Amino acid sequence: MDKSDKAVVRILIVEDNRGDALLVREALKESNLRFELTHIPDGEKAFDYLRRRGENISSQEIEAALGRHPAVLEAAVIGRQDNDQLLKPAACVVLKNGVAGTPDLARELQEFVVSRLPVFKRPRWVEFFDDLPKTATGKLQRFKLREQGK
Repeated sequence: MDKSDKAVVRILIVEDNRGDALLVREALKESNLRFELTHIPDGEKAFDYLRRRGENISSQEIEAALGRHPAVLEAAVIGRQDNDQLLKPAACVVLKNGVAGTPDLARELQEFVVSRLPVFKRPRWVEFFDDLPKTATGKLQRFKLREQGK
């Protein structure tokens, strides 16, 4: 079996630990495994990233783009599987007072993201919420959003 027949080993390395990444890369080269190292900017978490067709998609990047829209109070982006079992971005959006969540607004938000980010980062779904689930200290509970989307 040559190198191309083996499964790809994906390893996420936090940018803070570049020295460790070099050690991991050398060890994997010697093991004759196919591998891919992904560097995550310091301060972000691995589960805040989606992987789609070889591209890393940062949920925080999409959330920041959505947050620039005048109708959006806050947003969270999670991964959701489509009918083909592919993981794609889904936006969970809280609107400002007086703004109604409509299908037209959902399309507008998708277009708004595409005007600022590459098209593959466009949320495939936009859902409107009264508020997002958070801990007592105010941290977003993405796992609850993922559970609601199943």
